[in-house]
Amino acid sequence: MKKLLALAVLAVTILLVQPTGTASSAPAAPTAVQPPNGSRIESFRPTLTWTVPAGASFTQYNLKVVPANNDGPGVNLILAGQDTSFTIPAPPDWYGLLPDLTYTWQVRLSDATTSIGLDDASWSDWSAPQTFKTPLV
Repeated sequence: MKKLLALAVLAVTILLVQPTGTASSAPAAPTAVQPPNGSRIESFRPTLTWTVPAGASFTQYNLKVVPANNDGPGVNLILAGQDTSFTIPAPPDWYGLLPDLTYTWQVRLSDATTSIGLDDASWSDWSAPQTFKTPLV
């Protein structure tokens, strides 16, 4: 009986000291702004810009740029900082975009103070998807 009671006390103690998740809730979702949705960009070095809701605090962001039908290279970056824009490097520095192709991009934010994975609960919702088309060659 004493063993059973000791195990019950141990189980309750373990339950009481388990972490309950992150201390803060995820930030509100950002809004993708530039380039304008559906536009054709003028260079292979576009700057993607977003806004952050008033009062939102974040320490890192996740940016993804996906080609239509996955027909080429894409971008999926997690970067530390409070930036509200990212410039995709042009060739030959980086071959991230192909000519005359439609891409969809989104961004989300986290207020986590350490490096986190793609499925962490501290990520905000994704911004609404925006598309742009790369230049003709």
